[in-house]
Amino acid sequence: MGVYAVFKVNADEAPDYADDALDMALPMWKNKGGNLIATKASFQKSNVDLFQEDQYYFADKGWGTRTVGWAKLVSDNITCNPHPDDWPDCGDDKITYIEIWLNSTTTPFLDGARARVIGHEFGHGLGLGHWDYALSNSTIMIGSGLPSVDPTSTDVRALNKKY
Repeated sequence: MGVYAVFKVNADEAPDYADDALDMALPMWKNKGGNLIATKASFQKSNVDLFQEDQYYFADKGWGTRTVGWAKLVSDNITCNPHPDDWPDCGDDKITYIEIWLNSTTTPFLDGARARVIGHEFGHGLGLGHWDYALSNSTIMIGSGLPSVDPTSTDVRALNKKY
């Protein structure tokens, strides 16, 4: 089993307090056997950038004012999921760039909770969608609300099946 992805993450455009959450999120999938290498990088060398805006920005983008995070997935300069109704629309195309957006109005203030939101968005960058509600308490890929756990064996199995 090889490495699924290498995420080089830049958080220059995110607030300083997001840095601790990012430090917690970077090893999250790898620690659970997800074979994702995630490190910090400069903006020029990143393939994942972390941003934060308020609920009004999220509303303007059509992402919903209560959404806590959004992973904008790009394949060869084409955005795969500009709007929630388009998800998932990357098909089998390789995701080459990801913008992770945190909603400053709804993203929790605890670093661990922020880290799980970032980890959840990493999951989308790996090609995973949301789980149905019945499984959502035991997965980071919860379909609504805040993820309450790190990646679980359920998440890693889905990743292994995909790759």
